[in-house]
Amino acid sequence: MRMTVYALALITTLMMISVPIQAQDEAAGPAINHRQLADCMMRHMASNRLLSYNDAAKTCKDLLKPHKADTAANVAAKPAG
Repeated sequence: MRMTVYALALITTLMMISVPIQAQDEAAGPAINHRQLADCMMRHMASNRLLSYNDAAKTCKDLLKPHKADTAANVAAKPAG
């Protein structure tokens, strides 16, 4: 009987902990694909020979990062009625 209560308490605790972790992963959006980042960096460094590796990485991360705030601000509000 005692082990059943402990098992149920453990399962309940684990379920309560896992919900915020799952919600946080979904809210973060899709991660940048390493292959996409490498391709973008190669294109930028090939077009500009003076561009450093770190500068290309920063530029490409900014380009590939999803911009949720920008898309929400660009959507016009629908009139009510």
